[in-house]
Amino acid sequence: MPRCKDVEVEIVSDEESQNPKIWLKGPKKQLDIAMDEFLEQEMGTFEKPLNLPQNVLKVLIKKEGKDAIEKVLEDQKLNSVIKLNTSFENVSASVLGNSEKDVREAVSRISEIAAEEKVEVDQQNVALKSRTEWTELCEEIKKETDVLIQDEHLPVTLVVGFTDDVKNSVTRLQQFVDRNSIRIEQLICPSKDVKQYIRQIRGEDLRSIETELVHDDVKILDDNGEDAYKFYISGRGEGLQKSKTLLAEIIDKTVASNFTIEQPGLRKTFERGRGDSLVKMVATDQKCLIRIENKFWQNNGGDSPLEGYTQDNSSDLTQFVTPQGHRISIQIGNIAEEQVHTVVCPDGECSGSIQKSSPAMSQYLGGLQVGDISVLDGVNLPCQYVIHTRCSNWNNGLGEETLRKIVRESLYKVEHNSGDSIAIPVIGSGKLNFPPNEACRIMLDETLTFCNDNPLSCLKDVRLIAFRHNQSTTDALRQEMDKRTKGKQMMSLSAIPRDRMKKPFQREKEKHSTPTLTTFGRVAIEIITDNLTRQDTDAIVNTINADMKMSNAGQLSSVIAQESGPGVEKECESLGLQPGGTAVISRGGKLKARYIIHLIPISSDKQHLQKCLEEGLRLAEANSLQSISIPAIGTGGHGMSAVQSANMIFQALQNVCKDCVSIRKVNIVVFQDHSQVMSILEAFEQEQKRQQNAAFHDKIETQPIKQTVTVRVTGSDEGVLQGR
Repeated sequence: MPRCKDVEVEIVSDEESQNPKIWLKGPKKQLDIAMDEFLEQEMGTFEKPLNLPQNVLKVLIKKEGKDAIEKVLEDQKLNSVIKLNTSFENVSASVLGNSEKDVREAVSRISEIAAEEKVEVDQQNVALKSRTEWTELCEEIKKETDVLIQDEHLPVTLVVGFTDDVKNSVTRLQQFVDRNSIRIEQLICPSKDVKQYIRQIRGEDLRSIETELVHDDVKILDDNGEDAYKFYISGRGEGLQKSKTLLAEIIDKTVASNFTIEQPGLRKTFERGRGDSLVKMVATDQKCLIRIENKFWQNNGGDSPLEGYTQDNSSDLTQFVTPQGHRISIQIGNIAEEQVHTVVCPDGECSGSIQKSSPAMSQYLGGLQVGDISVLDGVNLPCQYVIHTRCSNWNNGLGEETLRKIVRESLYKVEHNSGDSIAIPVIGSGKLNFPPNEACRIMLDETLTFCNDNPLSCLKDVRLIAFRHNQSTTDALRQEMDKRTKGKQMMSLSAIPRDRMKKPFQREKEKHSTPTLTTFGRVAIEIITDNLTRQDTDAIVNTINADMKMSNAGQLSSVIAQESGPGVEKECESLGLQPGGTAVISRGGKLKARYIIHLIPISSDKQHLQKCLEEGLRLAEANSLQSISIPAIGTGGHGMSAVQSANMIFQALQNVCKDCVSIRKVNIVVFQDHSQVMSILEAFEQEQKRQQNAAFHDKIETQPIKQTVTVRVTGSDEGVLQGR
């Protein structure tokens, strides 16, 4: 302000203008000096806008807000003032001062005085905000604080007021939402048979759980068979957790047992329908699920001319066993009548037969592009699933790769769905003009390649079906089968193109990689390429230093810290210094995984890292986690090769998982954007195959085929024993 003694200063506010006018009055000489001084000060003034939400600015223009601003500026000794402008419904504000530093600091401090935060619920839980308890909580908060709660009955509720009041209020409101919201969680079954048994036989127990926990809106959802291994449960709070405990008890008390029946006359018994009727009668009487896994017949006319496979030249069945233990058979019949896990249905005569046997399938068939496959429910057919597909024309050999792709992807799809058997018609030999011998050659090539690459696959029964009255296709199938069995050669690799002799991942890389499962005890282990932070498992595994500072523990730990949010990093740091060679667990924060298991190695020694991983796995088991994702531990800062890492991880899994009860699934995640992803993935797949082959040589013993039926019974202990 001008320092001239004889100059009077008057500030006049104009009601029609937002900017006040300043009048100077005095002798002209002193007035000129005062004007110069005033202009000089004005030129040295800095101004910075307050970019805050309207609701926050409306809090600041109130008396309490202005008092809070004045106190902050005074406490911080900031030579600044705030300018507030109100126009209709809008408020704007800026900070002025003679120091740019003071102005910036003042803006920062004032921005912390008041806040606006959201409390959101999804559409499924919006009814929560209509409950009396919610309204009473909002009213209670309003009385205790000066916060404003807007749209309290809508999906998004705004809480506005002084910052501390807003944070406390939002915490209370969010706790109410979390406690009372309906969520969906999953529970993994050890097998598809266990889930099917509980659904079909223990349905009353499932309804009892829902009835007992009806106040928490608990429902065991019907997924229409889309997931063969998981139950999906919706509910809220403690009721949801209790329902999972009760269902887990039912799962744990359910057992499954395989046994083989070997006696004369089995073939006729089942062909005449008496075998299936007997199975249904026993299952109903003993309240258990009985599934016929395999039926294998041998003529009584003597031993097969070749060891390891059986031929029946008098009927519609010829089959052999590969060195890997897979039974491949050719049959004459109707694809719609095959009692297998999955049948393949290409467009044409097959789809007509399927629709005739199950008219409900009509709405699902058709509309595919050449080479596509689609997995459908078996509806009223004797199979569980139908793979619908569309092949191309032969076109002088150009259609061969399409047929190879269809057969290959169908086999891997059944393997992925834990199927034990598949029936595939001879595709292309009709209107698509494939020469019958070429179609049969291609299909047998792909089948044998799959068997060779997957020695421990659960898919052990592959049936190639020729339609009745199609003698040329039947003859071609027999001829191709004979080529592969002469001289006891179960597989003619010379007939397979070199590019088809690559590993599954290399063959499928351009379209997809079909993972192979390894099992240790009850735990399924799968190798995938992906981003660890995107895994939807119960937990992911991280490595961290003993000081528990995620951001200083390597690239992976830093990425996990960034993706999971600051709350997880603070939680880790709050644990303080940890001993090396151990593991701790934290929340997952913003990740899809609910938890993070932090391994704490203090050495790059392979045995030490293996000990850390084993501790982490035991920690997951102790916390009743069911699924875990593990990175390629050691291939980063610890300097291990991919081969060493793979060997270490599989050894740790083998040591721990054989005794696990809770853990059911482990994903080994190779980072998809890693510069050496192919070599790392190959090392892990080689180690996985080594583990499989070791188990294979321990367990597989090829025997001559006899007239047997393999049966799997699932139910309670008593029901399974009596069912046998």
